[in-house]
Amino acid sequence: MSHSTLQELTESVHGLSPAPDHLASCKDCRDLEGRLRAELDLLRRADARLEPPAPRRRLSGLLPLAMAAAALLGVIALILRPGSSPAPGARAQQGKVDVNKTIDRFLDGNEEDSAQARRLLTELGPGALGPLINARAHHPASIRPDALAALVLELKEKRAGEAGVAIFRRLKTFRLTLDIQNSPMSAVADY
Repeated sequence: MSHSTLQELTESVHGLSPAPDHLASCKDCRDLEGRLRAELDLLRRADARLEPPAPRRRLSGLLPLAMAAAALLGVIALILRPGSSPAPGARAQQGKVDVNKTIDRFLDGNEEDSAQARRLLTELGPGALGPLINARAHHPASIRPDALAALVLELKEKRAGEAGVAIFRRLKTFRLTLDIQNSPMSAVADY
């Protein structure tokens, strides 16, 4: 009399193959099958306990955040797409103009100097984007923070070209209104 192998019994218990004929006539093989079934039951109950609890937050609350993130990623993808290069002539002009001094004049100079520096930076085009973005950290107390953001957006739009027209139109018209009163900042960020 040959006993069923452990593999045959395991496959039978898991429903992968029919039970061996020998199982009906051998008490030892039936006992081993019973232990295998008990182990399988124990594993299934353990799996059920390890399932994470259902999320408490409604997904509809994340929709505005997801839309904003998608728009931002789209803009970044357009700006950083392979093969894109600065506007023609931007590199040649960068050598003639000290970009950092021009940015300083744009952010901290009087109205006339600022307007002239803005024109120069606009002429440099997307080639001035890197230093302008770095200027955010170096000029936190600038008298023209909104002007810096507007110029960066304008140059990014130029760099995106025709492919980014729809995205930038959407960015300029998208509005998000929240009505949150007497809530800690952590609750606002979570929302």
